[in-house]
Amino acid sequence: MCGRFRINTELGSLSRRFLVEESEIDSYKGGEVAPSDLAPVIVNQEGTRKLVLMRWGFTHPGGKGLIINARSETVDIKPMFRRAFQSKRCLIPANGFFEWKQEGRAKIKHEIIFNEGQLFAMAGLYDFFVGEDGRRYPAFTIITTPANKLVASLHHRMPAILLPDGEQIWLEGVAGQARLLKDILQPYPDGEKTMAILRR
Repeated sequence: MCGRFRINTELGSLSRRFLVEESEIDSYKGGEVAPSDLAPVIVNQEGTRKLVLMRWGFTHPGGKGLIINARSETVDIKPMFRRAFQSKRCLIPANGFFEWKQEGRAKIKHEIIFNEGQLFAMAGLYDFFVGEDGRRYPAFTIITTPANKLVASLHHRMPAILLPDGEQIWLEGVAGQARLLKDILQPYPDGEKTMAILRR
């Protein structure tokens, strides 16, 4: 799974890296992002790439807790995600993500990064929910895949991290391309970039 990630790239660099055409964000709080926190997300709305702030976690249908991850294997058929998979896909930019490993009596925090903290994109879905105050708000969930060899030393799942070509397909693909969309949700290739695990 992915229960915590880090994003601290400034907005201008985010916009350039992901070819953002419109930004609805003036500023954001960088650093570690936990469930229910706000984070910058890239969406494709009517052919325009936009940078928006969204809350992490779909509201559970039963009202208990947040759904922060969606499994790549079933994301197109699960009732909770099926509609978003068809038309509300997004990119979640990050500089690293975290996993914890049991070592003796302690759980030790580790961060997985690429090329010393280079920006990357996780595949996500978004939808709209109604808060306790009656206001409508957007929220995202992160898609996960089976872990690759490196991450498997910490956890059996990892975020679906997209290659650059996959980023465009994920944002701009249409519902009829379900097979193509599913095909890019694969464990990140070992050796594709320099991945490193840092003990935190």
